[in-house]
Amino acid sequence: MAIKKFLCCLIVVCLPFFIWSCDRSPVASSTPTINRKVLPISSENGGYSMGLYDMDGEIESERHLFLEDGQPFQKILSFGNYVDEENTYRLLVFLNYEQVAFSIDSEEPSRFYEFTAGPQEARQFSFQLSPLPNGDYQLLFLFVKDPANQSLDEEYRKDTELSHLLSLRYSFTVGDSGNTDIPSQISLPETAITQTSLLDGILVNQSPDTAHGLDRLLTVRGKPMQPLDFYAHIGNSSDKEVPYALFWLYDWEQVPSSDGAFVSYFLLQPNTLASLKETIQTPGEDGVHNLTAVCIQNPYLPADNRHRVDFSLRIGVGIFSEKEG
Repeated sequence: MAIKKFLCCLIVVCLPFFIWSCDRSPVASSTPTINRKVLPISSENGGYSMGLYDMDGEIESERHLFLEDGQPFQKILSFGNYVDEENTYRLLVFLNYEQVAFSIDSEEPSRFYEFTAGPQEARQFSFQLSPLPNGDYQLLFLFVKDPANQSLDEEYRKDTELSHLLSLRYSFTVGDSGNTDIPSQISLPETAITQTSLLDGILVNQSPDTAHGLDRLLTVRGKPMQPLDFYAHIGNSSDKEVPYALFWLYDWEQVPSSDGAFVSYFLLQPNTLASLKETIQTPGEDGVHNLTAVCIQNPYLPADNRHRVDFSLRIGVGIFSEKEG
């Protein structure tokens, strides 16, 4: 059965869908009030919104931004929880697709920030990165919904396929430089490539076999300090070659791949599928952990709405010292 992942259709964070509004959301005193002229999605339809505003409260309508030499990246980050339930989110930030520390509302820098948004509530935060050397940068925000959920229930795991992560991508240039080196791509062995258009996006399981279809991995069990092998299957069903970046999150921390790199870059020809093996070292304590793979199309180009961020479902990794009866 053909498998297609239409992540972008439900991750309704595509910024072109704006509505006009005069609404102003309550914010912390340290965060400037924004003039919420446009929202990424109408609250009447349900869903989520996210975007950046400048420090004067005006929305950043362009996805590629420019900073002066030595200027810190400082914006107002807006997030709308336009559903009829309260949700907790964990914010992760990636610079050139590597996880970095950032500051929210002038707090000490941290690699994550957790917050709660009520039903139909919009939150906003003062976001800052430290000054960076001149060059071009890719900036990726990931919002992890219900990050502490450790249920191994398979129905819950299936439900995470399309909405457990929300993404927002920008790019920016510091100074006059526009010559940041493009990361080198890994060479994919022929055995890792399949000629097929059955998959558009990413799927993770524990089998390199693609000839008999692709089954999603929902949960896996292991023992403490046991290495577990996974395969990220990435499909390009378009008629053009597409570059990709791939990285892994284990308990919402980016983990290095087997070769020590935190990000793998590669190129896929039209109507092909790549199967990339990854070995994850489990921790030494019993418990349930979350594993997700994230894949970015056209990772080096200036950000716009056409360049997707795909992710696997949230795989439950149960680590137990003894087998359950």
